Amino acid sequence: MKVKNTSLPKGTSALTTLKTLEILQCLAENGQPMSLLDIQRATNLGKTTCLRVLQALETKHVVQRDPQTKKYRIGLRLLEWGMAAVSTLGLQDVGRKYLALLSQAAGETAHVGVLDAYDVVYVGQHQPSNPIRFIARIGSRAPSHCTAMGKVLIAHLEGSERGLYFQQHPLTPMTPTTITERQAFVKELETVRLNGFSVDMEEHRIGVRCIAAPVRGQTGQVVAAMSISGPTERFSSDRLPELADLVRHFAQQVSEELGYVGSLID
Repeated sequence: MKVKNTSLPKGTSALTTLKTLEILQCLAENGQPMSLLDIQRATNLGKTTCLRVLQALETKHVVQRDPQTKKYRIGLRLLEWGMAAVSTLGLQDVGRKYLALLSQAAGETAHVGVLDAYDVVYVGQHQPSNPIRFIARIGSRAPSHCTAMGKVLIAHLEGSERGLYFQQHPLTPMTPTTITERQAFVKELETVRLNGFSVDMEEHRIGVRCIAAPVRGQTGQVVAAMSISGPTERFSSDRLPELADLVRHFAQQVSEELGYVGSLID
């Protein structure tokens, strides 16, 4: 299908594309509707440029403008594109089935996440019937160094990529138990690769613990992580091995559905 290029300003270039991405990133990370002035200040773009880009994005439903408040927010078109991207990984249909099975077996909330710009992005979820549960919004992001899924994904980066990770991603403390010392974090990643799963012991949120395992594609590359999360009291030290086995089992099932033959453990 041919798409008419009617929405972008004349003279569109790589620079305009970068400005467009800056505006979208600003709106996505802020999480709340923003005025034109707020967007200008956050992106350091001129008023005319900022307005022209926003108007172009609005015509394609990539951003939406509230007619009363005049504020902008991310449009539903981005969600559509995001779900299309997840589908190309083969995770959407396969993951949905096994997330439900994992959630039912553990009695906890199950998630699938992928790595994007060294953050974890939640792309799938299944909630248990248990009234006390941990829920992350689909499409939301979380720091990788203090989440179980993030540790799994970082642990399986190639050496050069992991080096860039440490250069660009500070180990910011989120709770008193967050690992913030590089040597200790490297040791943690080695343990993750050895065991085939990772744990978040209230490192991201107080009162919440998580366990995650890698999901591998056909070539053996880790393409996602699968996890369960819940209140600390339900993730006691005695129960952790049982829960870890469950997560690894279902992550293995997803991996095999994606064409992988082998163990999750390196």
